[in-house]
Amino acid sequence: MKDATAKFFELPLEERNKIRMPSDDFQGYGQAFVAFQGQTLDWSDALFLNVYPSHHRKLKFWPTSPEGFK
Repeated sequence: MKDATAKFFELPLEERNKIRMPSDDFQGYGQAFVAFQGQTLDWSDALFLNVYPSHHRKLKFWPTSPEGFK
């Protein structure tokens, strides 16, 4: 899983943006969000995927590249 995720972040931005996190969801590729007012922000790209419970998984946000990620 770690190797596949590292390969995902090596992909061009255009490829990563195919699963970009929409404004009304927290799953997908995007930036860390603000949890509370006054929080010290540390900019970082992230890939948020809900795994458990399985009925909360949104596979449309799971990368198809690199091959074998799922």
